[in-house]
Amino acid sequence: MNRNIILSLAAFITLSANAINVTCDVPGTLSTLVANPATETSLTVGGHIDARDFLFIAEQMPKLSTLNLSNAKIEAYSSDKPVFANLTDYATDEVPTMALACKTALTSVTLPASATRIGEGAFAGCTKISSLTLPAALEQLGDYAF
Repeated sequence: MNRNIILSLAAFITLSANAINVTCDVPGTLSTLVANPATETSLTVGGHIDARDFLFIAEQMPKLSTLNLSNAKIEAYSSDKPVFANLTDYATDEVPTMALACKTALTSVTLPASATRIGEGAFAGCTKISSLTLPAALEQLGDYAF
């Protein structure tokens, strides 16, 4: 019986270790707040994010299944180099075009309350999403967003 308790405790600790809750004070800095992105399965982000943070999630967090951005604010971002889909300008309150496309591990997504647009193909190929919380402020859904 003690062995079962120890195994259950070890499993709980392992699951807990793969969930992270962060607040980004500066957009584009999410990568500095996540110590082990390759192993994280659950991410809750508050504060300010931009296209660079979506890129970090897309490219560096292969096991991410739960993404909660309900308390995040998507900020505008412009660059000389494209981040997604050869685009260099990203609007405030918009999930960028192709931002999380083909994140096949994603099962649950909560978008920021302030998000008004979801870019084209933002979640294309995310075939395992079974829970999606869209904001009341949503005005535009890009082609092939899901």
